[in-house]
Amino acid sequence: GIEVKLGENEVDKASANLIKLANISTVKPSLLMILTNTQMAYRRPDGVYVIPLGCLKP
Repeated sequence: GIEVKLGENEVDKASANLIKLANISTVKPSLLMILTNTQMAYRRPDGVYVIPLGCLKP
């Protein structure tokens, strides 16, 4: 699952939403990711990836 948030202060809420959706889905997602305007990509302790929008450039 992927969620887009422009504010870094919304990452915790987005992560909780993704985990909740993954837990109720019959098909488990292979990736939980938040696209945001952060400067660095990282994996959160809950397993959700936070990826800067700039990483999508060709």
